[in-house]
Amino acid sequence: MFLEHVTRDGERWDSLAWQYYGDPLGYPRIIAVNPHVAITPVLPPGCCY
Repeated sequence: MFLEHVTRDGERWDSLAWQYYGDPLGYPRIIAVNPHVAITPVLPPGCCY
C-alpha cells in the first residue's frame, strides 16, 4: 500500500517517519520508495511523496 503525502514547511524525513511509522529512524523506508526526491535535511513544501 502506498500513501501520498504533500509536505508542509519544515518537514523532514525523520518527522515523516515518526508520523507514519511511530519511529523517526524509519526514514530509510520512505527514502527507498522515493528515489526521485533529493535527500536534503528539510523537504521543500508542497511536494508529494
